[in-house]
Amino acid sequence: MLNMCCGLTLAVVIFGLLQTQGVSSGSVPYGYKALAGELFLLQCASPRQPYLFNQSERIENSVIWLKHKGHTNETIPGQDGTIAKQGNYLNFTIMEERHAGNYSCYNGSEMLSFILDVMPRNGTDCRVHGDSEVTLIVGRSGRIQCPCVHYYTEASKVDIRWYKKNKYLALANRKLHMEGTELLLYTVYVEDYAMFTCDVSHMDGMMWTVRRSVWVTVIQEERDIPPRILYPYENCTEDAELGKPKNLTCKVQLPFERTFRPVVRWFVSYGGHGREELLNSEIMRVQSSFGESTTTQMVHLHKVTEKELDATFTCFAQNSIGNVSTTMRLRRKLQVGELLLVIIGPVVALIFVTGVSVLVRAYWLEILLLYRMHLPFPDAIAAGKEYDAFVSYVSGSSPENEETDLTGELLGLHHFLQVLEQQWGYRLFLLERDLIPGGAYTEEVVKSIQRSRMIICLLSSLYLRSPCLFELETGLKTLKDDPHFRIVLVWSSRPPRKLPALLLPHIVRRALRVLPAIGYTNRDFSQSDSKFWKNLRIKMPRTRMCVSSSWEDV
Repeated sequence: MLNMCCGLTLAVVIFGLLQTQGVSSGSVPYGYKALAGELFLLQCASPRQPYLFNQSERIENSVIWLKHKGHTNETIPGQDGTIAKQGNYLNFTIMEERHAGNYSCYNGSEMLSFILDVMPRNGTDCRVHGDSEVTLIVGRSGRIQCPCVHYYTEASKVDIRWYKKNKYLALANRKLHMEGTELLLYTVYVEDYAMFTCDVSHMDGMMWTVRRSVWVTVIQEERDIPPRILYPYENCTEDAELGKPKNLTCKVQLPFERTFRPVVRWFVSYGGHGREELLNSEIMRVQSSFGESTTTQMVHLHKVTEKELDATFTCFAQNSIGNVSTTMRLRRKLQVGELLLVIIGPVVALIFVTGVSVLVRAYWLEILLLYRMHLPFPDAIAAGKEYDAFVSYVSGSSPENEETDLTGELLGLHHFLQVLEQQWGYRLFLLERDLIPGGAYTEEVVKSIQRSRMIICLLSSLYLRSPCLFELETGLKTLKDDPHFRIVLVWSSRPPRKLPALLLPHIVRRALRVLPAIGYTNRDFSQSDSKFWKNLRIKMPRTRMCVSSSWEDV
């Protein structure tokens, strides 16, 4: 870095000495004519370049500019605030007559000389002073005039070069055409929104270049459409706190218009009785893009009351084509406690419903069995029924096996037959009496239970370890499928304490856990009006099947 600085300083010293002693590069100076009051760019290169300037920071550090005043040289830009050194060029932000003179530059490889002639503002009949401006419509053709060139030269033969921003415009391009001092664009694009520069070169003792700049503005073609309100939506609502200030915002999209005079206003109607304008509204911001602009209008409510909650607010937008409007209302914002209630309430309800659903799914069988037990269909003799009750008991049992004097066989074949069938008139199905010999046991049991209106199971420890569990299981399945079917459980002995440890079918285990059972003791069988028989009578159907045959006491 130190070597670079030393080399640059040495180059400046040598360059200054050569210019002071009148030594030049031997090249003819380049002449430029500019108009006072305009922007002007002077590049450290010959006029005929494929670019108007080079903004490279590396080149900027190597370019040296001097202005010659007699035998003295002035380093440019120096203290002049109207001249800025950028890249390889000098940027005259405002050209003044005092800027006229001789300039030299060294670009690291060669030294170039320039003569700058500044025409006064009122020195010509050209009406356009300063940077000319042209407005073109996108999608159409356009013309850009190199302004007032003929006032700077009377030469019959001139050479015109056009630049767009920095690049030279080759006229061989099919999108461009030049007619005299005019540049014709066959189709105007959005990218043509730029600064165009024309260089008119002619001979007048030496080669002079007249440089003028034209700022081209590209606009969208006007469309006959009204504005569009982006917010608020029609009949929308916003939350507001009572007693607190509130800002209402209206966002409107406006199409392009050359004469842009949009109107955006806020109105309020209290109780539907007319409307009045809210005067404390202000434009927050305007965002412009090609072909349209977006205006945001805000109105400030100092304090929200019940009156504002009952009011209707209207945003009105208008342009030269038409107008649109949308309405909105305010609603009271819930407090923290109310908001928590609104949020927690549905959550709790959802958790409750989910929990109930899980419980119902887990215990659906128990619920179904309890429902069929406690809420049966009306008592009636359904079609296909032949027996009032199917009595399930362990046959061939003894008091030693049953752990009680009252066995299931004695209770079913003797006491139930005597009381239920002979005294009360019910028709019972007893396997030892009514089972048809020679048939398959499983099929006959299933058919017999399905032809019965109910099943009475005489339970005991021996019963739960016997094949009779198949009859209980069949009865439970019938209870699930037949809404008229009933089931009655009777314990002829105490229920075993180790009931969960027994190997029972799944449906039987769950049924024994929830279904009620009637207990029986030896003191209850002798009298038909005992508590046991009264409880059993309640479980029995009110209507009876006709008894076609009787069986004598066993």
